[in-house]
Amino acid sequence: MSGFWDKLFSKRQPAPQCPPDVSADAEGLTVAEMDGEEAVYVRVPWTSITTILAHRQDVFGVEQLRFEVLTDLADEAVLITEDDTGFEAFLQGAVSFLPGIGASWAQDLAAMQIVPGEVRVLYRREAGYSAE
Repeated sequence: MSGFWDKLFSKRQPAPQCPPDVSADAEGLTVAEMDGEEAVYVRVPWTSITTILAHRQDVFGVEQLRFEVLTDLADEAVLITEDDTGFEAFLQGAVSFLPGIGASWAQDLAAMQIVPGEVRVLYRREAGYSAE
């Protein structure tokens, strides 16, 4: 029986690998969305992104920065939060693949004061980068 416990608590066992909530490549984003108890992965090509909105929301007593990615493929926005695994991939991908977004976009977002209830337009395809 002690072999069972040794194996169960052994540090040599690899941790289970879960895919990130957000990943990015040259073609677009892959974002996990919950469908009940199951994650469904949605593919969002960079060329389909029309608008990126940001707002803060109280989630279990903590303010969370949330991004709504609107596309010309669907009426519903894809939600990406600052707590999602792979969030940095979203920021880096936006800088690399969305026209008009400059290298300082992530730093600009970090410095931006968005109060709860306020919705800020961060990107519009027609206008390019906006961090007003």
